Amino acid sequence: MIGLLTTIPYICGAISMVVIGRLSDSTGERRKFVAGLVAVGAVGFFCAGIFAIHTTFLIVALGLLGAGIIASIPSFWTLPQKLLAGAGAGAAGGIAVINTLGQFGGIVSPVMVGRIKDLTGSTTPALYVIGVAALIAVCAVDVGVAAEAAHARQVLKDRRLMIDHVEHGNDQDVAITALAGISPN
Repeated sequence: MIGLLTTIPYICGAISMVVIGRLSDSTGERRKFVAGLVAVGAVGFFCAGIFAIHTTFLIVALGLLGAGIIASIPSFWTLPQKLLAGAGAGAAGGIAVINTLGQFGGIVSPVMVGRIKDLTGSTTPALYVIGVAALIAVCAVDVGVAAEAAHARQVLKDRRLMIDHVEHGNDQDVAITALAGISPN
């Protein structure tokens, strides 16, 4: 019976991954979907802590957690390519940093949960810590990615303006600075 109950978060995650993936593809808006889904996952973590002794509510909370976190993964992996497009080795480096941080979290999280259980006698506080970490991730995606995307759009706009000026004005200095990625100001 326990084995069947543990499949519920993954079933919810698989269903939401397909549904949300289609919505995300149709709108092209990845950042908002990732932030929203991770926020849903955070609510699931908090609810799992609150309803730790109520099996029915706990299963619903774990389903919510699974639906949010698992469905956010495919949309999340589209963000680095969008933000680092044209960066070449920088894009590969950004993806490597994300992988490294993910592996670090995979090591630290179980150790942290075990340590919290040793100190408190319960894993419930660890669920709250992970929920807070998820909310911090929501803020990072919402604020950080939005700022980086705005900066990338401005850089591309500046380069297009310089190239357009070169094409119409035959100014070699502007062409060199545009190709080198140096702002003329």
